[in-house]
Amino acid sequence: MTITTTNNIENYSIKSYLGVVNANVVIGANLFSDFAASLTDIFGGRSVTYQNKLSLIYKTVINELKEKANNLNANAVLGLHLDFDEVSGGSKSMFMVSASGTAVLLEKTFEDRYSMYRLLNDIYDYWKKGLFSEEEYDCEKKRIIANYSSSITDESKIIKETKEKERIKQIKFNDKIEDAKESLEIRLPCSEESIRATTTFQIEVADYSKISYTESDSIESIISQFISLNKIPEACKYYKDKTGVDYNDAVEYVLDTYNKRQLINKETFDRLISKLKVLKRKGFIEQAIKEYQSFTLTDADIAKSYIDSL
Repeated sequence: MTITTTNNIENYSIKSYLGVVNANVVIGANLFSDFAASLTDIFGGRSVTYQNKLSLIYKTVINELKEKANNLNANAVLGLHLDFDEVSGGSKSMFMVSASGTAVLLEKTFEDRYSMYRLLNDIYDYWKKGLFSEEEYDCEKKRIIANYSSSITDESKIIKETKEKERIKQIKFNDKIEDAKESLEIRLPCSEESIRATTTFQIEVADYSKISYTESDSIESIISQFISLNKIPEACKYYKDKTGVDYNDAVEYVLDTYNKRQLINKETFDRLISKLKVLKRKGFIEQAIKEYQSFTLTDADIAKSYIDSL
């Protein structure tokens, strides 16, 4: 891989910009303090130890930059910029080397590519005219092909490797989707642990359209109904679709609703019934309905029907 401080390379054009890459190496400044204790290492005001350590750090940060560029399928990094800084704080001193540049995919310029064929044609003519021996012709032909076709070969290799990575990535994604579908067939009993274990793939493949619910009910009420049916991935997907939140927030909301449901127990519910009867007898029907809704996470119609039955 080519790494250069310039913004272009002669005879190459930039096929695509793949993004900015950067690398940092931070080490304790005490790594450099030991060289000062040995004057035998200093010649004419220069320290060989100090220079060797700086060279090692430089190589480390450049190698890290190359690795990041390789991960983007780049074959060059342009506009290399290096910074050497001292970072101090908390009575400690650190030495940091930073490198950054633009990862790109280079290709031989169109004109330069076809110059290879012109040169091959020229040396073929020289050979036919007797200016080259057959051995010289073969040697020159190999040299020209090696010089001009390497970039084309490298580019083809990169494209092939990229396609292969995408293919493997898609296979792994499909496998996870199939695993998620199978997991929905065998569900664990609803618990805080099982809700937290819900994966993004399970949520993705979940289908709540086959679950009967009233669209006019509150989101919390519908989620509560899904929980009672042990349809956790469906509950998460419903909340995600209705609110636009991410997967993690959807799981947290379902978990919160589940914990609210767990607070409902028979003793507390019996006390609520006594209160609701008093409210109904005194004519505070709306308040009774709201209290029942808040406690049971049901919709208004169900709450009204229950109060009417008291």
